[in-house]
Amino acid sequence: MKRPSDSPAQAVTEAVFRSLLRVWGVLRQAQEPYFSRFGITASQWGVLRVLQQAELAGLAELSLKEVSERLLIQPPSVTGVVDRLERLGFVMRSPSATDLRVRHLGLTPPGRALMAKVLAGHGERIHSLLAGLEPQEQETMLGLLKRLETHLRGLVSAPPTPATPRHEAKGKRRPRRKSPAPGT
Repeated sequence: MKRPSDSPAQAVTEAVFRSLLRVWGVLRQAQEPYFSRFGITASQWGVLRVLQQAELAGLAELSLKEVSERLLIQPPSVTGVVDRLERLGFVMRSPSATDLRVRHLGLTPPGRALMAKVLAGHGERIHSLLAGLEPQEQETMLGLLKRLETHLRGLVSAPPTPATPRHEAKGKRRPRRKSPAPGT
């Protein structure tokens, strides 16, 4: 709903934001059936892909924290996904040689085989998802998304600003004074 105080620029900014969220949601909905053909979810695919890319870069294992950081997800959210992947036999956990609190994750041979099957059609799948845009539009979109990502990463890494007291943020409310205790 448009508020009378919204400027046209604010309305466009909000519409872009809402559209990004909708596109992300629809993209996830479009991908779920693809991954379910292989018996995994999109979240499980994300973990498997991170582990596979690490292997390709020469890292046999990653810590749960490293996987979380690469996925931009909090470790507790990744733990449940990893638990399921481990039960399916696609990943293995091993203790760290230097820190008993840390567990490392790696792909198992069945996990590698699954990745090969999924990746066999993955390029085609991505192409079909983006086929609604011409190649030049995809390049423009890529440039804009990279700029937005750079901006957002700057916001995330910026030091937090002090919280504004509630009464100052509202402009009218002031903290209530405590009544003196009876008998004082």
